[in-house]
Amino acid sequence: MDETVLLALRAEEDDELGEAADMDDLPARRAEFVQRLGLTPPPLLELLDRAREAAALDPSYILLNEEGAAYQQD
Repeated sequence: MDETVLLALRAEEDDELGEAADMDDLPARRAEFVQRLGLTPPPLLELLDRAREAAALDPSYILLNEEGAAYQQD
């Protein structure tokens, strides 16, 4: 998986979440919050790696999918 794929998945999720929450332009709102907080978010691949590392450190941490089943790690 590369950054381009992750960005596409994020855009798809943003569309769905924005519609579900009746929120206009979720990416722009996120960018505004990040800017106001003075943060520089890492690339999505790095965030994914960090999440995987956290899950490996704590076996009680389980990421669930929409069906409530655990995601399978590759």
